[in-house]
Amino acid sequence: MTVARSSIVPESGVGVFHCISRCVRRSWLCGVDPYNHKDYSHRKQWVRDRLEKLANIYAVELYAYAVMSNHLHVVMRIDPGKVTKWSDREVVMRWRRLYPAGRDADGRALEPTEDQISTWLADKETLSLWRERLGDLSWVMRSLNEPLARRANKEDNCKGRFWEGRFKSQLLCDAGAVMACMAYVDLNPVRAGLADTPETSEFTSVRERFEKECAERNQSVKVKSDASDPKVLDPQQSCTWLTPVEDIVTDEEFGPWGVSLAEYLQLVDVTGRMISEGKRGAIPSHLAPVLTRLELRADTWVRSVEGYRSIFQRMAGSRDRLMGLAKAAGRKWFCRGSGAREFYATDPPDRCVEESSG
Repeated sequence: MTVARSSIVPESGVGVFHCISRCVRRSWLCGVDPYNHKDYSHRKQWVRDRLEKLANIYAVELYAYAVMSNHLHVVMRIDPGKVTKWSDREVVMRWRRLYPAGRDADGRALEPTEDQISTWLADKETLSLWRERLGDLSWVMRSLNEPLARRANKEDNCKGRFWEGRFKSQLLCDAGAVMACMAYVDLNPVRAGLADTPETSEFTSVRERFEKECAERNQSVKVKSDASDPKVLDPQQSCTWLTPVEDIVTDEEFGPWGVSLAEYLQLVDVTGRMISEGKRGAIPSHLAPVLTRLELRADTWVRSVEGYRSIFQRMAGSRDRLMGLAKAAGRKWFCRGSGAREFYATDPPDRCVEESSG
């Protein structure tokens, strides 16, 4: 049964979401189109650059992303409460960075004049609308997808829909769901056979995080390194728009989830290599404590990440969390509990699934 997006968004509006947008036409978003054999790989940079811009404008934190041939994944945390702390002038400047009031002959956005800013500040109704939109998930995705569609249509010299309807969203209800979803998104190219390891997966958040870690490791020996080495990066310029792994918040009540960058990268790397090699065993013992802290099952981790989208639908989380949210929304259930039993150590296989009946 279809579930309205509004029914899964927390009352506060704060939440972590996995969003997916898929192309509707045969023309691909990126990569080499198997139908017309054109190479659209350059469009991946469009997506990455747009995400970076939106992360610096909206009240969002970007956790993970992956740009594939005909679809894209984004994991983000939206927090409307941040917008209420911004001054009226900051709201105006952020909105006009997103939607400029004018452009020059070359199409570049014009800086607003003080007279224009004063006029916008005096329009309280419009100002309130902009403030609301800057903390709205649907507007984040609209600001991502519409410009990409227009730019692709212009390049293809055609009109019409580029995306397959509205984006799909999934609420991530706890730290375990966020970890699993981020790993699933970061490992998309590995699962698709486009890359052998996460660090070679272009246009993914894990690739950027690997590069940042590499840059920080090489900082002290940077002078001795070959300046042309692509691994010699400036840690101040690499991955600055993605939320640091250590700062990821999965539940506003409990704060950061307690996972370090090194732990996350090691876990994703090991998981990616096992998927690539066709192994389905438990992850190494030295990484198991990371999953244990998040109440996830180490013995099913690799299988669960590989089949993540078939396990969870509109919401992902432990059985108790999903049932609690359904009860709060006045529903009997949102989805079945089999996915939770696959992922969570707190949901053993021998427990019954009340919500599957009726």
